[in-house]
Amino acid sequence: MKTLFSILLVLACVNVLSARQPTDVLKEMALAGDFDAMVVLGSRFMYGVGEKIDLAESERWYRMAAVRRDFDGAHGMGTLYLNRKDYVTAFAWFSLYADQEVGLREARDDVMSLIPKNRKAEAVQAAARLKDTILKEQADLLQRHIEETKKEAGTSR
Repeated sequence: MKTLFSILLVLACVNVLSARQPTDVLKEMALAGDFDAMVVLGSRFMYGVGEKIDLAESERWYRMAAVRRDFDGAHGMGTLYLNRKDYVTAFAWFSLYADQEVGLREARDDVMSLIPKNRKAEAVQAAARLKDTILKEQADLLQRHIEETKKEAGTSR
């Protein structure tokens, strides 16, 4: 549980550091690919800091970061589902990059201890399905980037 508290603290600190940026500026930054802005927006909408609480909007920004391999985005998604007491889905999000980031690995393990024994296999399967889904989304993003780069190269000649 100590790890889960530290995740919340990190997300709150990121929000405090960017609190001076208006939401519309953060949205522009996020849409331009700024992972920190995506995570700050997710946090703002999840906790209602400077914005009305909007969990769908929070999920939108955290997910956008997580799909782009941002560990804080995956933390945010896991925390969002943890707050909803959906431990199976929280486990899946914390598992996404757990092999690459210690905080996610610890959070994943902490959440697994909250899942009833008869649902642990379901959690592992949900994590595998999420990983497959995210890998497909990442491949799509890469393909779009390649196509855009080719278009830009073709118009600059």
